Amino acid sequence: MALQNQMAMPKCIQMGVMNGLGNSCIKIRHALFELCGEPSEKEEEAIEPKQNDIEAHKENILFALTIEDWPVHGENAKAALETMKDKYFVVPIPAYNMHGDLIHLTFYRRRLEGALVAVRFTLTHWAIGNKDAGTGSNVFTADIINLCVLI
Repeated sequence: MALQNQMAMPKCIQMGVMNGLGNSCIKIRHALFELCGEPSEKEEEAIEPKQNDIEAHKENILFALTIEDWPVHGENAKAALETMKDKYFVVPIPAYNMHGDLIHLTFYRRRLEGALVAVRFTLTHWAIGNKDAGTGSNVFTADIINLCVLI
């Protein structure tokens, strides 16, 4: 909340990340599926894996699963994925166990459900409208970079 206040336009409403009773909750997001398309040269550079020293040392490589291989539970989810397979691709969240090893995508549910995790995310701010007239808005979004299991 303090970081949001430092970035925000004064006298404008705030929307986005902090919510709940007394702003006690944080809302973060991740788009698990993205539309297919030809990436631009700039996007191709962004797709290149950038691993920190720990990941490189542990030889952590993000496992690739196609949308057809994505683990789902329930017939409705399977049917929905079937309609998406030629239009979307999977963008998994890198998730690490307590030892810093990458968790294979097929074990996400088993290893992450009920776990206490540290979430690394970016916080983005947009100032929209006229701050002088007091009709502006401070819009914040938080996008997940990765997860690390603590317990």
